[in-house]
Amino acid sequence: MDHYCVDVLTEALLRRGIQRLKNLRDNIALAAADAHELMRCVEVRSLMTNADVILRASLERKETRKLPLFRRVDCPEQDDENWLAFLALKREGEDFHFRKIFPRREKHRGQSTG
Repeated sequence: MDHYCVDVLTEALLRRGIQRLKNLRDNIALAAADAHELMRCVEVRSLMTNADVILRASLERKETRKLPLFRRVDCPEQDDENWLAFLALKREGEDFHFRKIFPRREKHRGQSTG
């Protein structure tokens, strides 16, 4: 995760991270001999799920955003028209479905109109 989703992102790097994570998930054998080890196994699964969500959401967002720092070198411009939004996702099995939620744009209170 630290290598594939860090300061500088590209589509190729994110896709490689998703593939490596899938290979890890498909080939890992978690086993627990006691409750403590079981807790650690659940923690590992949770970390892998969170990494998958972060990688896929980063792949979905096709822009660079200054704050918080999110830099896609293959999409270097900030695109408020299409991406000034929250990115909601729903996971169904191995598939992720994304939906943009745009904040309401209201006039500032007290702003003069003329």
